[in-house]
Amino acid sequence: MIIDDIIAGIDVGGPKSYYSFETFVHHLFKHHIEKQNKIFQISEDRYRFGDAIAPNGFDSFEGPTLIEIKFNLATGSIKGLLNKLANHFLNEYVENKFSNLLVVSAKPIPIKVISKFEHELYRYQLPFKIIFWGPAELNKIAAQHRKVVNTIANNLFSLRLETVISKPPKNWKHEREEVVENLKDCYKKGQFSLLLGAGVSSSAGMPDWNTLLNSLFVTYLTQEFNGDVAIGDLDISELVSRLNKIDEPSALMAARYLRKGLSKRDAEAKEFISAVTKNLYKLRNSDRDIDSELIKSIASMCLPRRTGAKVKTVITYNFDDLVERQLQKNTIHHSCIYTDNESYDPDELPV
Repeated sequence: MIIDDIIAGIDVGGPKSYYSFETFVHHLFKHHIEKQNKIFQISEDRYRFGDAIAPNGFDSFEGPTLIEIKFNLATGSIKGLLNKLANHFLNEYVENKFSNLLVVSAKPIPIKVISKFEHELYRYQLPFKIIFWGPAELNKIAAQHRKVVNTIANNLFSLRLETVISKPPKNWKHEREEVVENLKDCYKKGQFSLLLGAGVSSSAGMPDWNTLLNSLFVTYLTQEFNGDVAIGDLDISELVSRLNKIDEPSALMAARYLRKGLSKRDAEAKEFISAVTKNLYKLRNSDRDIDSELIKSIASMCLPRRTGAKVKTVITYNFDDLVERQLQKNTIHHSCIYTDNESYDPDELPV
């Protein structure tokens, strides 16, 4: 089969295989569909779903046909794709009202996988048809355009390069507006969770990782040497720097080393928590409001509306409890979840 040879030539693993296959399918479909005097458009917007669309259909596909390209559908998560189909593609359908969704896979799709998809899809009652194509279906098109197929296959690198160069420059302001509008829609629908990182804490003047780690090292070394050896700030900075070089993701590993040092037995884990708490709040920049505008906005978003809760979960990677304090101030029922075996009431917001 023509397609088997082409896929074997581009299957080097990783994203490169997918992008090469995507380029091949784009150019093959463009030639095939335009030969029928119909339009084929490649999606330029990475926030949209579907890699291309044939607005007037093609072959036996009647009506607008959205095309989604996968390299190996067989290894993908069925549940993941189903969720994407049921949620994201439904949003796309509202805008474009397409009739068909054609999912193209470079690798053969086992019959049991398609059967499972079809069985699950029946429950969703989607307003558009879903068709799966593998190498066999692609080969039927390729066989009609052998000369073009050879040209595409022999020039995949230059075609990929041409695609990148020919794309119009992105308007970051426009993209930002689209992201914000998308977030607003998800929030209104209650399909929303907040993942909070260091920026939230720094808005209230909390120290960054390295500042906190330096301070914890002072606590650790003071405890370890009990005043027998003079440890200066430069020595501590050097030790932090060395730990960061040992493991590049770094700060997290350094914190783990410190935790072991500050709580050598499980029973002493409170010492680590106490040291973190003391250093964290001691180092806070008091020129900034502890209940920053950002933290107040986050708490405000978590307030249940008349139509129900909009934020389902708050996930925070920060050591401080500033968000929890603000939730309490706003009398928002919440429950802090620290371990797998903790539970919360349906009326509580899990943090």
